[in-house]
Amino acid sequence: MARVSFAMLSLGAALATEETTASLRGSAAARRLGSCTADAKPCAAPHSNSAIWCFEDPTCPGQGCVEDSGCRYCDASAIGGPSYDAEACPSPAPSSGCTADAKPCAAPHSNSAVWCFEDPTCPGQGCVEDSGCRYCDASAIGGPSYDGEACPSIQSLGAALAADEGCDGMTYTRNYAEGTPHECRCDSYCDDFCDDEPNGCARTCRILNGVFEHIPSVHAGDRTCTWYAHYVTNPINYDGYDCSWMTGTGEGGHGDDCQDGTSVGALKCREGNQNQNNCHF
Repeated sequence: MARVSFAMLSLGAALATEETTASLRGSAAARRLGSCTADAKPCAAPHSNSAIWCFEDPTCPGQGCVEDSGCRYCDASAIGGPSYDAEACPSPAPSSGCTADAKPCAAPHSNSAVWCFEDPTCPGQGCVEDSGCRYCDASAIGGPSYDGEACPSIQSLGAALAADEGCDGMTYTRNYAEGTPHECRCDSYCDDFCDDEPNGCARTCRILNGVFEHIPSVHAGDRTCTWYAHYVTNPINYDGYDCSWMTGTGEGGHGDDCQDGTSVGALKCREGNQNQNNCHF
């Protein structure tokens, strides 16, 4: 019986060791989550140098990698970041400058005073070169008129124009930090873009829903204001948290995009940079 007991104890110890190893692997995976992305940016991996940019590399760990984080340092000089003695950072995927929802056109070489939308039938007449974006008449949905087809009136992620008569602005579909003390109710807000309080819910709702600028309509009676997302240039570290990741407006994965409304690090960095940041804390 003693042998059986010893064997059972040995088996139990082996299982416990296996569970511990799996747990440690799980913890390592949890630590890696969010440390870096396919697009290079200031490194936020544990024990990394935030003055250098890094990107997610499935071949890590190895030379040039940040321990077991799955992140690799890179030379960002070609994409507006710091230089580093290593391989070049991957270039971010170019943005077409339009979405399925019509909005002020941001396609290369476009006229931002005209709205455009993503059209798979482009290029062609009415399209912005080879961008895949088509100019459209936004007068029916509160935007500028244009001698072309009507803009689609899809209401989805981003901004949808308010349907009620008393709102001469935009409404949103996504709420920030819903169900927490930091919540911003964006889906019941009529945004005239005149509120530009740093860290306020107005800025937060815009950034969270993918709106980084607003140009008033040329129509008479448009009471909205011109607004551009603030570009954070020199974020300060706060309460022991590295806040260098906040550099930018949040657009294209550069800066604080207000998507994280619950983690302590994100909220602390917003608190410490509340005079300049876009997102609520």
